[in-house]
Amino acid sequence: MLSCFFECSSCPKSNASGEINWRSEEIVIFGKTHLSPRLIAWYGEAGAQYAYSGIQHDPEPFNDILMQLKCSIEQVSRHTFNSVLLNWYRSGADSMGWHADDEKALGINRVIASLSLW
Repeated sequence: MLSCFFECSSCPKSNASGEINWRSEEIVIFGKTHLSPRLIAWYGEAGAQYAYSGIQHDPEPFNDILMQLKCSIEQVSRHTFNSVLLNWYRSGADSMGWHADDEKALGINRVIASLSLW
């Protein structure tokens, strides 16, 4: 784990400028439909679809800020990534439940990078 991956002054901030297409979606958990307790955005290379909780995500193309983050993470991690799932937790009421990231589409030896910006 790395702390202070970006200096505060150089950390990309795109939320306020509207550069991310945030969505609220309905998810299926144990057969029941719920409104996702956070905002979600899926970006990636063409063909990098992703499905979980009954939702199929087709990627929007990386914007400049996300490409900058992707390249920085790839340089440090020495792994190549084809997509990013963004979660915006608007308040203490938004959340992510326990999960395993074990979808078959992610492959056997999956590598997942997690970056928190605030």
